[in-house]
Amino acid sequence: MEALLKLVFQRPTATETPYLYRLLGAAFLANSVRLDPAAAGALQLALAAYELYVDSNILLPLVIREHQRHHEVRTIVDESRRAGSRLYVIRELFNELLAHRTVAEGIAKDYHEDSSQLREVVDVFGQRANCFIQGFVNECERATRSTADGGPHKMTTWRQYMSRYTATALETLLRDRGVSIVDAEEPTDSDYRGVLDEMTLAWQR
Repeated sequence: MEALLKLVFQRPTATETPYLYRLLGAAFLANSVRLDPAAAGALQLALAAYELYVDSNILLPLVIREHQRHHEVRTIVDESRRAGSRLYVIRELFNELLAHRTVAEGIAKDYHEDSSQLREVVDVFGQRANCFIQGFVNECERATRSTADGGPHKMTTWRQYMSRYTATALETLLRDRGVSIVDAEEPTDSDYRGVLDEMTLAWQR
């Protein structure tokens, strides 16, 4: 909230500002409506009509439990489901998630699946580093801290780590979180087709 207000006041002519005003207004209105039992019921019915289509920015931290934003994103998804919204991911976007996994395998192979070398990759690229690589490094760091504190040694190898995230396991993780995988033809919004075409070109590049 502080970051949003700072942006609104410091950059009042930015193209994002009108959208942020609407976002802040909607948040205020939603909280106000919740105080009125009758209005809250109407809001619940309205939210239940929403179909939310998530992309890789949500999928990656949602399925990778070692991701630093995992708990934050999982909470948002769980609260959306409790509100009655239905959550979907288009098959092509799920395939993009699998592509991130494939890229991670290639990076790990280049660095001999060595955790210290992969740590250097994350140090160099920061949040732009592959999310599976980040998750593995975070896992190793937690194991190291646990051992240093006298806890049980739980160091995980790259193979063990990635065995949690097979294609089948990822589908199961999404299903457990209430996210359904659908074909591109199922959404009624024809704009999705153009989005998928742009994604395909980007991955080819």
